[in-house]
Amino acid sequence: MMDDRIDIDEERQEANIMVNQLNEDQRNIFDMIIKAINNENEQQRLFYVSGSGGVGKSFLYNTIITHLNALEIKVISIASTGIAAALLKQGRTVHSRFQLPVPVFKNSTSRITRESEDARYIREARFLIWDEVTMSNRLTFELVDRTLRLVCNNDRPFGGKVIVIGGDFKQCLPIIQNGNRAAVVQACIKSSHLWQLFNHYRLQTNMRVQPEEQDFIRWLEQLFLTKLF
Repeated sequence: MMDDRIDIDEERQEANIMVNQLNEDQRNIFDMIIKAINNENEQQRLFYVSGSGGVGKSFLYNTIITHLNALEIKVISIASTGIAAALLKQGRTVHSRFQLPVPVFKNSTSRITRESEDARYIREARFLIWDEVTMSNRLTFELVDRTLRLVCNNDRPFGGKVIVIGGDFKQCLPIIQNGNRAAVVQACIKSSHLWQLFNHYRLQTNMRVQPEEQDFIRWLEQLFLTKLF
């Protein structure tokens, strides 16, 4: 049963509009994710979507959530910060949804019990989306994985659910008190053993800039990727 606050008919109408507004890159990623959700045997179930500000990551995420609401498929919608969660449909912070301690250490555990309502919802959800994951410490990332495996009684990565994580490593990285560059890098999710399991897709069409500014945007991208010289 879906959340009583969700109007399914309204979600269907909104989903049709939003899906038709996706650009080609967004639509390709959307189709791959929906295919994975609809097919339990689909091998590709872990997606990382990146892109600079303005490429439509949030719009893509909210389109997927709305589409799944219309199909009455439960979604776990989380973000690393409260501000990011507020921009995500049905969003909550990762610490709130998974009842994580603050701070998270290597051997930390979630406060969710397997018999709780939160655990039941997590088991029934077929899809999880995590925005601004690049701001989270890899210990938090790994704790969510362990929690999903435990709650879902499934030892596949992230409990076998279809997972979309999104963010931009050019923006804010995990905050390490008095940490040097090496400590920050070690705290990033790229340092986690789970990172290599994700397929990487990058949105590149910036929806906020004028066509004549696209060359400058590409120059900035090349600068970040150290391909300029």
